Amino acid sequence: MANIELKRGHQTQVNVSYIPTGSSYTTNFNSSSSAYTGTLVIRRKAGNSYNGPLVDSLASSTTGNNADSSGDFRVRFPAVSGSDTSVNITLHWSTAEAEALPNEEVTVYGDLKIVSSSETIHSFRLTFDIIPEII
Repeated sequence: MANIELKRGHQTQVNVSYIPTGSSYTTNFNSSSSAYTGTLVIRRKAGNSYNGPLVDSLASSTTGNNADSSGDFRVRFPAVSGSDTSVNITLHWSTAEAEALPNEEVTVYGDLKIVSSSETIHSFRLTFDIIPEII
């Protein structure tokens, strides 16, 4: 899988279609029957460790359902139907949030965690290439 490019200073939306192993369809994290939340912590790699300096952190609504209904949350869960393979996770950077990214060409890493009832049910690593802005 290719790295996700983030251009510093530009509003960006990354759409993810996560289909669990053994399933043919995306999971509906915007379900009325379960409350899901998501967090993504992005860090620089320091040597062999992924616990380098913090670059950014994103979170969904702490109330779970309909986390995509507010522009305030940076991890959002669009609703999907039971036999859908479309986008079920959206990561969002406003222009101001993107301006807070480092203005250098750097590869950074994050673990996106999806939580239900205080248990992490899905977690996967995402790799981002930050593209510097000419200012």
